[in-house]
Amino acid sequence: MMSEQYGAGDGKMDLNLASPSELSAHLKWAFPAHGIVRSDAQIHDLAAGIVELREKESAGYLHSLDSLAALKGVDPDILGVLKKECGTGQVRILSAETISPRVSEQMKTRALMATLGALGCMLIYIAFRFKWLSGVAAILATIHDVIITLGLFAFTGREIDLSIVAALLTLIGYSTNDTIVVFDRVRENLLSGRSSGSFLELVNDSVNQTLSRTLITAGPTLLACLALYFLGGEILNGIAFALLTGIVVGTYSSVFVASSLLVLWKERSAKSRRAFMQA
Repeated sequence: MMSEQYGAGDGKMDLNLASPSELSAHLKWAFPAHGIVRSDAQIHDLAAGIVELREKESAGYLHSLDSLAALKGVDPDILGVLKKECGTGQVRILSAETISPRVSEQMKTRALMATLGALGCMLIYIAFRFKWLSGVAAILATIHDVIITLGLFAFTGREIDLSIVAALLTLIGYSTNDTIVVFDRVRENLLSGRSSGSFLELVNDSVNQTLSRTLITAGPTLLACLALYFLGGEILNGIAFALLTGIVVGTYSSVFVASSLLVLWKERSAKSRRAFMQA
């Protein structure tokens, strides 16, 4: 545990973690054990003075017990007892937060609703801007990106909090934007009749035409996320990992997953239409 590794050691009370009441209760039996007689009021004032010194004059952290000699009522005998019974740990807990299972469940539900809402709105926009098949293909590719990213989080044992959910929503927009660029070029080539071959060849040409733009956009973003991952510290490490993974997965899904789904469904629709006409 942290208290065993970074605490005062030898079973001593850590003055950097103790509250006035805890310190007062400890000194009430420590002083008599060492032959020092002090009233409860004097012990209470001494404990309050130690905590006040720690909080106001030592910026919340006592580096040495010798600094307690400046306190009123601390003579060499009392200082000796304090050094025997107390110590200063290497760390101090500034704050601690706990989340109940009910609140955690609400956070999970809201995160899921936010993700589904973003996907639904994008589906409506892409379907309106292009076609329903394009919208479904783009959303399935985006879901693929989110699942792969979450899978890597599970594989590496990383914690998923609300900041990671925000990063996932960012990836949804980033991945969908890449897919829209490809689909927009497919639509332009269809309208202009630039490709006389099959729909597969048209999509392949469209992907090749937008590939340089995709790589040029993803490359600098990937470099920025790498810097954030290695230099951003522990707090930003999870967000950087999500962005780093999502950019890589989102880039290849726009090229290989979304366009492949579009070609697959287009060819199946054409076969179904021919079979219906022959029936």
